[in-house]
Amino acid sequence: MITPEERQHGTEENLPPPLYGLVLAGGKSGTAGAFAKHFEILDEHCELAFLSSRADQAELPEYKGFPQILDVFTGMGPMSGILSALRACPGAAWLVVAATLPRFDIEMVAHLVVNRNTERAVTAYLSPADGMPDPLCAIYEPRSRELLLSCVREGITCPKRALIGLGGTRVESLTPPRGVR
Repeated sequence: MITPEERQHGTEENLPPPLYGLVLAGGKSGTAGAFAKHFEILDEHCELAFLSSRADQAELPEYKGFPQILDVFTGMGPMSGILSALRACPGAAWLVVAATLPRFDIEMVAHLVVNRNTERAVTAYLSPADGMPDPLCAIYEPRSRELLLSCVREGITCPKRALIGLGGTRVESLTPPRGVR
């Protein structure tokens, strides 16, 4: 992780965008409170970390005390949170993880961060279930915002379908570290 002091003394050309963390906690699947461990891991590995939540969740007791980005895009599931974060801090890259992601740990984050490809719009793990990029454990570079918005304009609001549509020239796909499948 680049410290704020290092970022201040660097130049725009030689530094990657800052990496912020986002736990997608805004779902309706009853995950309230299940996000604390994920948030803690992202908070340790990213310059800033946030919860993504719907407006009706912001004041819930389990969300209090966590920095939040409220969904300004609505009705699109996880895509709402991803796009809301990219809009809130357009110059940052976002390490996004679903609150419901099983087996999420420090090794998984470290591997993703070390293998981040800032030349691609997204760096994502391949899902062991289907071999496709997993949008719910991925790093979204700032340029991914316009690409994702284009997908939404075409009626694609599922992040997985969006990443598949973006293809290999824009998505860096990684195999998860051993034991994390």
